[in-house]
Amino acid sequence: MSTSHSDLQPATGAAETDVLGSTVAVHPLVLISANDHLTRVTVQHTPSPPRVYGAVLGSVEGRVTHLRSAFELHVSEQADVLSLDTGHLLERYDMARQVFPDHDLLGWYCAGPPPGPAAVAAFHMQFRRAHDSTLVLLVDPAQLLPESAATDLPLRALEAVPSTEGNRGSSDDGPQFEERTVAVVSEEDERIAAEQLLTDTAGDYRPGVQLMQYLQSQRSAVELLRTRLQLIQRYLRDVQTGK
Repeated sequence: MSTSHSDLQPATGAAETDVLGSTVAVHPLVLISANDHLTRVTVQHTPSPPRVYGAVLGSVEGRVTHLRSAFELHVSEQADVLSLDTGHLLERYDMARQVFPDHDLLGWYCAGPPPGPAAVAAFHMQFRRAHDSTLVLLVDPAQLLPESAATDLPLRALEAVPSTEGNRGSSDDGPQFEERTVAVVSEEDERIAAEQLLTDTAGDYRPGVQLMQYLQSQRSAVELLRTRLQLIQRYLRDVQTGK
């Protein structure tokens, strides 16, 4: 499954009316979630470039599809055949809706070396059996490395479209995809959160030091509360004794 995604060509003769917006706007939380997922798997499990999968959520606003959040999927792989844990997918989606009630499940992401067209189509069919979503987001952080000659964003958005007379093949062909324009966008609160995250992880950031600072501040707050409670207790005792 190490083939490039360059063979994933847009469907020809596809319907003019797409299910999602013609532009896919990717928000920071999706990129942070996908890259964190990939980084952890890279460090913990494999010496070769891994590939990880997750679900993307958001909303369709006019002609723009906003991808605002994401969560990881449980995917097993045997002999280059992927198997999606659909029970876990639906459970996590229910949990996500409790936090983001206005976010719909729009599709899935793959972070890492881009899979080939057959792998994308096969996994997408599994995903749609669990939830009727149409979007695929491919994230390839390797394009951002200094030795990479790529100049575009390391993102690619595909939408599964209904077959028409122009692109209908056999039932074994799998879904047809159209490529969507991708843009990275952020709102003010997202920019603030991203800047804070960059500040926290820059330079000589040491999680243990920040944890100690947090605990010390909490201890100071508890000590102040204890002092005030002692003053109240003393006042009530004085009232009881008539002082």
